[in-house]
Amino acid sequence: MKTASLLRIEDLLPSPDAGPEALYVRGVLLDELELALDELPEEQREVFIAHELEGRSFKELSAENGVNVNTLLSRSAMRCCICANVCRAFTTSL
Repeated sequence: MKTASLLRIEDLLPSPDAGPEALYVRGVLLDELELALDELPEEQREVFIAHELEGRSFKELSAENGVNVNTLLSRSAMRCCICANVCRAFTTSL
């Protein structure tokens, strides 16, 4: 699962070939995203990765896992906190 999410996020990151500054920014963003995801409970982390990084719908996840869509939505509520933490960490590291 981690490989699929990293492949999709590649489009959002600076190219590793764009020079040392871009490579540094890329590393910081990946490190902060990983740290933020590691802080989540497993169920929230799985929903975040499946929906936000792999692009899967809540309806699809619900059908696969037998979990109500509203439950999945509540599990994904931490996505704003994750994004805010990654952005904050990124801006303070520059």
